[in-house]
Amino acid sequence: MIIRNRSKKSIKFNGRTLCLLFGFICIGASLKAQQITYRLEWRGDSIGYMTAKKVVQGNVTNYEIESKTKIRMLLSFEHSSHYKAKYTNDFLESSFCKNVVNDKTKAETKVTLKNGIYKIERLDEDDKTFHDKISESIVGLYFNEPSANRLFSENYGGYCDLRKLSNHSYELVKPDDNTNIYYFENGLCVGATFNLSLATIKVTKVN
Repeated sequence: MIIRNRSKKSIKFNGRTLCLLFGFICIGASLKAQQITYRLEWRGDSIGYMTAKKVVQGNVTNYEIESKTKIRMLLSFEHSSHYKAKYTNDFLESSFCKNVVNDKTKAETKVTLKNGIYKIERLDEDDKTFHDKISESIVGLYFNEPSANRLFSENYGGYCDLRKLSNHSYELVKPDDNTNIYYFENGLCVGATFNLSLATIKVTKVN
């Protein structure tokens, strides 16, 4: 009799375990993640890397970009950047961007959406608001070939003009008049050229 009772409890426990396991499998199936790694070069030499991540779960999409570079000119510069953006129902809900040069924060921008209005906070600048809904931004550019003639910049907290150059290549004009050129294959960014004030950086997809 005792053995039968133990057997029933064991069957009940196993059934519950299977339900939990099935639930975890469903959660995993609904989550889609992508990651791309890029090599950064200057004058033919590798100077760092950049990773771009995209995670989709239901109606929420999270993007993240991290980069680290070290370049020697007259002086040595170490630069790192971190971008994050959250989209809900295909519209930007929040973003964060931080740029550090030689261990000193040079730029930091935070964007949050509340009651249909974006609040933009930038380091050493007055806060500002933005009313138009944002559907495309630079942080998502590495996974989505653009369809608009401008993109929102998480770094600058405003729009940058975008011009199509040829099939699957686009030029982005930043507020400082420097430009980035992006190249796409099958909807993904496979490379870019960053034309900066002091250097031109080549970006190449490695996986």
